[in-house]
Order: sequence, then structure tokens, then C-alpha cells
Amino acid sequence: MDSQNCANQSAFRMKTQTPLVLASLLLALICALAGCQTPASPEKNPPPAQNVSVPGEIYSLAETDVKPKVVGRRRPPVYPFKMKRARISGEVILQFMVDSTGTVRDVEVVRSTHRDFEAPAMDAVGEWRFTPAQKDGKPANCRLQVPITFTLNPDYR
Repeated sequence: MDSQNCANQSAFRMKTQTPLVLASLLLALICALAGCQTPASPEKNPPPAQNVSVPGEIYSLAETDVKPKVVGRRRPPVYPFKMKRARISGEVILQFMVDSTGTVRDVEVVRSTHRDFEAPAMDAVGEWRFTPAQKDGKPANCRLQVPITFTLNPDYR
């Protein structure tokens, strides 16, 4: 009797769920053929460190009249767990552009003591915001290099 009950319940589920599954597949197919797109979730902040072409010349720090300054707090990088556990310190030298709106772009590694530090350093710098550099009284694109140092507190165990 138990196997009979189980078979009956399976047949009932199949009869009631099959139309829903077919309807969902049909709707997905229609949307795909019609070129429908699901609405993108709104982003609170633009993606950090975009690699897009920016109009205008890119100046070195020495060529600018007013240097870019960090706005707000610089988010420190996340210390990679593997490196922390192994008690490894290091440094990453990053080069990037601060565009004429103060957005960080084109972040790249110049050199690093360990590859595991590179992505966290790039992620952190990509979230920084600046007042833009100025050249001849106008906002300008500027190339910067910064060291990002990963050091452990001596008391860390």
C-alpha cells in the first residue's frame, strides 16, 4: 500500500507540475526569440577601476598644476587569508589613472612581492575617489603610482 501511495503522489505531482514547467520554458523561449532582457539590478556605485578610453590627454603628476587628492577614506585592501595565516607581508606597486571626474581607471600592477596581494590591492584602489588633477585651471586626467603595503600586526597569532 505504501508503494501504491508513493506512485499515486508522484503521478499527481507530475500532472500538476508539468504544465507549470512547460509554461515557464515556453515563456523563456518567447522572451529569447523576441530579444527580451531582464532588467538589470540597479547598482549603488559604478564598477570600480573601469578600463575604458577617456577623452583628453593623460598627464604625469609633475605636469599638473593641482594634484589629485583622495576624497573620503581610502579603503584598505583585504589581507588574503592564506598570506595572513602564513604570516607573509608584502607590497604591491600599482599604477592607475585618475580621470577628470576623479574616478580611478586602468589599474595595473607595476610590481609585487607576491601575486596573492595583487587582486586585493587593485580592488581597494579601484574604489578610491579623488578630486581630479588640474592643468591650466581645468580638470585633467592624471597617471599615479602608489605602493600598497601588506603588514601584519606584531601581535597577530
